[in-house]
Amino acid sequence: MTRVDNNVIECGAEEIRLFSVVRNEAVRLPFFLEYYRKMGIKRFFFIDNNSDDDTVGYLLKQSDVHVFETKQRFILKEYWLKDLLDEYGTGYWCIAADADEILIYPYYEKVPLWEFCCYLEKKEENAVESILVDMYSDKPLDEVDYKAGDDYSYRRILDTRLNRINLETMKIWTYFGGTRERVFQCPKICCSKYTLFKHNLDMYLDFGMHGIAGANISSVQGVTLHFKYLNHFKEYVRTEVIREEHFVKAKEYKQYQKAMEENKIETLFYEKSHKFTGSMQMMELGFMKVPEDFQESLCQGQFL
Repeated sequence: MTRVDNNVIECGAEEIRLFSVVRNEAVRLPFFLEYYRKMGIKRFFFIDNNSDDDTVGYLLKQSDVHVFETKQRFILKEYWLKDLLDEYGTGYWCIAADADEILIYPYYEKVPLWEFCCYLEKKEENAVESILVDMYSDKPLDEVDYKAGDDYSYRRILDTRLNRINLETMKIWTYFGGTRERVFQCPKICCSKYTLFKHNLDMYLDFGMHGIAGANISSVQGVTLHFKYLNHFKEYVRTEVIREEHFVKAKEYKQYQKAMEENKIETLFYEKSHKFTGSMQMMELGFMKVPEDFQESLCQGQFL
């Protein structure tokens, strides 16, 4: 990777940092940065992988952003993240998110992110599992804006995977299902994310950030809102099918394309979809979980 920005990387003990790998995300970045800045993120690290839009140019104009470039294959994404996290994220609370992912957690509307991280520290927990909830409109894909819905059809299983750092097998609880199974018949797409964590050198994000090794997982469960299905989704799928840079030669994207061609999919909305309203709704639907002591801390005003 080559660093291309000139901004000074300062140290800050209470600084929460965000790390992201991007390609052609200029349309999403303004909202992405605005949202996470409001959440309390002080410094952003982006790895650009062969963008040919204004992604890099836009990022270089931001004073709190650091930009790295690589021409390597996208399949190596996890190794790039590991290198950058080890160098600039060790000892910090970090968010690792794609440009179409927005992290929320229980009562995020009134509990500041830094105070949430302090709560996790007291519990000696250093990572939060979040379920990936696909957001979509009731309009045809070609007309989609930021409107939201969710699916009930998630299931949690104990999955066996290989840790790429020590080459040992590990068992982790993982969510599967959701929109991509219901609409695109993709039953093996993982819907767990580890978006928030306090990084250390023994920690490793794996499986496209759907798994984590070397972490003490919190009993609090969050949600990562996934805004994949916008008006350029069909063209994006066609591009990724040709590039074959995603997992197993873009197997997931080939299934998207097949389903859209065979089933003439125009919208992802169906009778069980719900308009997104906030964290209380996510808890009521079972997507978010909080232990009793979290509720007690909230009632005692410790987060306010």
